[in-house]
Amino acid sequence: MKKAKYIVGLLIISLVLTLASCEDEIERESTHTDASALAVGTFTGIISLDTTASYTDVTIVITKIESDSVQAVTMNIQAPNFTYSGAAGMDLYANLNVAKANDGFEFSSGFSSTLRLIGQLNNTNLYMKLPIQVRSSNKEVRFHTNGNDWVFVGTKN
Repeated sequence: MKKAKYIVGLLIISLVLTLASCEDEIERESTHTDASALAVGTFTGIISLDTTASYTDVTIVITKIESDSVQAVTMNIQAPNFTYSGAAGMDLYANLNVAKANDGFEFSSGFSSTLRLIGQLNNTNLYMKLPIQVRSSNKEVRFHTNGNDWVFVGTKN
């Protein structure tokens, strides 16, 4: 009986000490960098396909996706003078993952149509490899897994 009272007494003391120690909550501040907020901007440059074609006055606008649960951006590429394979201009959108890497940012995509899309932003210089296809039936410009690897090189406005 003495042992039982001793054990119950220890449990009560432990419970009181546990509850007392929870009184002072530790507030932790995040050291996480929101890369999607830091990689936004408007970039102007050139898009080219090897030595086959090259177009100037191309604009890429990168905006943050407003969600607390993702590190992602929306990319909009516009090229009004894009006339490759009978196409009449280009205005494409894609959602991209963004991560801080060394002194810059890396872009990638997990969607099937833009799976091969990659990019790098270093200071104000943007490089993107874009899988772009012009459909033969209606001359629609789109991102596609089987598209050609176009390269965009530009700088932030």
